[in-house]
Amino acid sequence: IGPALRSMAGATGFKLEGETMRTSYRIAMAVVGCLTFAPGAQADFNDKKPINITATGISTRSIFKGIMEVMHGLYRQHYPGTDQKADIAMAVPPVELRNGINGDAPFPKSIKGKVMHAFTIMDNLDFFFIAQKDWSEKNGIKTIADIGTKKPKMTLGLSRRGTYYSNTAAAQVFAANGFKIADVKKWGGDIAYSNTRNGIKDMTDGKIDFMFQGTIQPDPRIKRLAAARGIVWISANADTLKKVAKELGFHYVTTPKTYYPFMTKAEPSMRVDIYTMAGAHVSAETVYKMVKAIGENIDKIRAVHAAFRGFSLKQMAQKSALVEYHPGAARYYREKGLIK
Repeated sequence: IGPALRSMAGATGFKLEGETMRTSYRIAMAVVGCLTFAPGAQADFNDKKPINITATGISTRSIFKGIMEVMHGLYRQHYPGTDQKADIAMAVPPVELRNGINGDAPFPKSIKGKVMHAFTIMDNLDFFFIAQKDWSEKNGIKTIADIGTKKPKMTLGLSRRGTYYSNTAAAQVFAANGFKIADVKKWGGDIAYSNTRNGIKDMTDGKIDFMFQGTIQPDPRIKRLAAARGIVWISANADTLKKVAKELGFHYVTTPKTYYPFMTKAEPSMRVDIYTMAGAHVSAETVYKMVKAIGENIDKIRAVHAAFRGFSLKQMAQKSALVEYHPGAARYYREKGLIK
């Protein structure tokens, strides 16, 4: 996401390590890669002239890949063929956006005013804090505060390096409980950085003791994990999570005990909105048409994955206070009575 937003703001020539993929259509999708910018030609907001979008900032193996395919299908359906190029960043979490606006790492300088809100693609990404039951009982760990006090040897499961929203949240929650991520190795343990899918698999294989990550809950993979191994929820202090959520632009929520069979009570957690940003250089009519194509096909988005079953126009319009609506998106939301 960092390189994606930097690219939207005008930086070029970056390189990413790890998984990359580029797939070209008449509407081009770049999952990760460099962007070239060209303003859209002026046109009527309601015309049927096609749009050309280079989208960046999503994983090659996540549910966002699927929803991007559906969105591009909608664009092709409504606006077939084009010579224009527009640029958006998919799946931007609040921390990555904040770092970009402030010019904090990995951004060399602020991108304030260069990225604008197109729509919120997700508002239901919640954190979970789970551990192996035998490890928890052996070390007397029932809360995250217990970890700071008892300093147990463990393998800690965190999101992949570069997933700033998740690992920043972990760092701040841990700090509020008297320890740092790096302390895990000082206690004789290790840190496993991976995506949620691989992290849960490693827990199933007994390779991870305690996992702090985010997912769409209830997650069937966690249910299958619980069926294979003894798992417990490690409680977090509600006031701590409320403070961290406010600082990072998250929402404080509670995870119902009905989500997983091993939960004995509702547990405090945090929820993350995921945004789609459009470069300020992108023409208003292009973003309007893009947002309209999605807004008028809500059912098709919901059908992509269970994670999007609550997708709605109201959700699309909710944005971070750090950015303004792109003029094209604002026009559509005003037409729908969602903003003034």
